[in-house]
Amino acid sequence: MEGPWEVQAADGFEQVFAALRKQRPDGLYVVGSPVMNANQKRTVDFALKSRLPSVYSNREAVDAGRAHVLRGGPR
Repeated sequence: MEGPWEVQAADGFEQVFAALRKQRPDGLYVVGSPVMNANQKRTVDFALKSRLPSVYSNREAVDAGRAHVLRGGPR
């Protein structure tokens, strides 16, 4: 599976995440859709754990990522 990667249904995330881990793109652009919006925490968590720079089309995903970064930073 070569990019661009696309998730059509909730059961497609793991296949796309595996391809992203293997191919290590320079970044991730996440377009809003009902499937992506319903799974935004999953996508944000993957991007953060993978240290993959990401751009999201909806603010809620950005806010979710910011909360993770602030919690995970130095104390």
